[in-house]
Amino acid sequence: DLAKTEDSLVFYMSSSNATLIAESLLKYGRNPDTGIVVIEQATTKFHKTYFSNIADFPAKYGKKEFISPSLMIIGEVVNKAQEFCWKEENEDGKYFPKFTSLTQKGARDVE
Repeated sequence: DLAKTEDSLVFYMSSSNATLIAESLLKYGRNPDTGIVVIEQATTKFHKTYFSNIADFPAKYGKKEFISPSLMIIGEVVNKAQEFCWKEENEDGKYFPKFTSLTQKGARDVE
């Protein structure tokens, strides 16, 4: 059961479902203080990180449309990530200007 594990969870290309994942983990018993981070366009010049805990995530980022590719990490390792942040964030933009997004609502082209 993902909500009960003490392991860190990593979801790739699932940022469009990030709020649903956070809410589901809370619903099924995950500690509300568990760290969560979404990393957009990792290691590119447009790299961005969004830190929260799973209790605050829906209010903080629920309406945010994360740029793909994005990686979502949930667990204690997130707390260490803030301590050892190695990538500066200073540019906005999209490294991959167009891709096809798969969500619960189906596939769509995204720019």
